[in-house]
Amino acid sequence: MPEHMREELEVGAELSPEPGIGHNSGSVNPFVGENAWIDRFIGEAECKAITSLSRTTRWRLEKQGKFPGRRILSPNRGGWLLSEVIQWRCERAVA
Repeated sequence: MPEHMREELEVGAELSPEPGIGHNSGSVNPFVGENAWIDRFIGEAECKAITSLSRTTRWRLEKQGKFPGRRILSPNRGGWLLSEVIQWRCERAVA
């Protein structure tokens, strides 16, 4: 994961008002609570950096309903909602 994203997640963990979310629980979801970030779409490279999964593995998991679905943004562009990918990662960290 890129360094700037790690720093942002650490800040989100400190500010998160949700119980069970933070440094001690091992999971961070900065899209909940009063300090929630603004959601955005992410592309292939950023999704891979967050999940550490290859494009093919993510595609297979998506087909099985085990990974957030890709959104079509234009005829030649697709992406994932950052909040859904982070939520998926948080759920995997707990499991």
